Amino acid sequence: MASFNTTNISLTYLQFFLRGTQLSQLSEEYETCLENISQTSKVLMRKKEAIPDLQAHYKEVLTRFEEASKAREQRHKADELKKELAWAHVASKQDVGDFWFITPHY
Repeated sequence: MASFNTTNISLTYLQFFLRGTQLSQLSEEYETCLENISQTSKVLMRKKEAIPDLQAHYKEVLTRFEEASKAREQRHKADELKKELAWAHVASKQDVGDFWFITPHY
């Protein structure tokens, strides 16, 4: 009678069982999922560390945008006032001209 190593036979049957029930594939997929979770956690931690810098940059950009908006608004008001001044000069010249035509010239 041949002597068989029961440990090897048990291991072989276990491997056949795992392959037959696809538990080995599930185990590999589970390990892959755990690795993905670990990598995602590391990425998430790096992103969380970047948040305060991003918030500070956002506030700085927002402040510059508000200042630029105020400057554009002031420039628009200045342009409107220049137009108004030009028309005021035209109106005053017309008033002087009308007065010149109304007054008698001797």
